This record gives sequence, structure tokens and C-alpha cells, in this order.
Amino acid sequence: MSAETVIGSIGVALLLLAFLLNLVRVLTPESYPYTALNFAGASLAGFASYLIGFMPFVVLEGRFRVLQGETVRDVGPGAFVYGKPGEAHGFTNIGDSVGRLLVIDSPPRLEQYFRLVADHCANGTLTLEVQKDLYRQFDIDWVGPNLSTAPPPA
Repeated sequence: MSAETVIGSIGVALLLLAFLLNLVRVLTPESYPYTALNFAGASLAGFASYLIGFMPFVVLEGRFRVLQGETVRDVGPGAFVYGKPGEAHGFTNIGDSVGRLLVIDSPPRLEQYFRLVADHCANGTLTLEVQKDLYRQFDIDWVGPNLSTAPPPA
């Protein structure tokens, strides 16, 4: 196993631990241990992301259909997925409830994009036109199929 994989795995494990401990109400988002776990995990995962030149996603809740290059697959909680810069990649929620992803973008470039998408989703205003406008604002190319209508992987 490469050093980058070990570093990234430890980082993601710390992030998932913080998420789980918050989910079962052992830690609150305001607590020092929660902040420390998130800071350490995000730092390690972000550094690994930089080393390997990929943008990783971790599924926290829900079910997602993920495109990685030519490959489409369905994933659930705990799945660790890479999106290679310059290669078509994307995801869509295929579950019956809210899905949550942890997207590690290093150096940060898309945080505001995802915040705006989340706001539109919460307000029920995310249309294809709004999404394409956000893509233009953040210099994102729309490539590949609409994953919500793509057939499930064989």
C-alpha cells in the first residue's frame, strides 16, 4: 500500500469517526474533540488528495450513482470514490432520502459551489437551468449523461 493511500485512509477514517460520534451524540460540532478530528482528518485527506491528484468523495449517508470516467456504479455509506481532474466524474442521489457526501477539494475551489447547490436543494429551487448557471459561474464543464436517468450498473 502506498504512503498516499495510507495517509488518505487515516484522514478519511478520522472524518468518519467524527461524523459517527456526532451522529450518536457522543460529540457535538462545537466540541474541541470533534473539531480536532475534523481538522486532522481533513488535513490528511486533503494532503493525500493533493499527492495523488484526485478529488475524493466519501459517502456519509444515502445511495449515490457515481460516474468515474467510463464507469458508472452505485455506492452507499462508507464508499470512498475518486474523481480524477480532467476526467468526467460526477454523482447523483438515487436514494429515497437525503444523501450526504464529504467532498475533499484541495486546494479548495468548489466549496462555494456546493454550498449554493445545497441551498437550492433545501429551497426546492435547483433546476437544470440553475445548475448549468452554477457550472458556468464556477468554470465546471457539463459532461457525460444525466446520472439520475442512467441505467444502474450491471
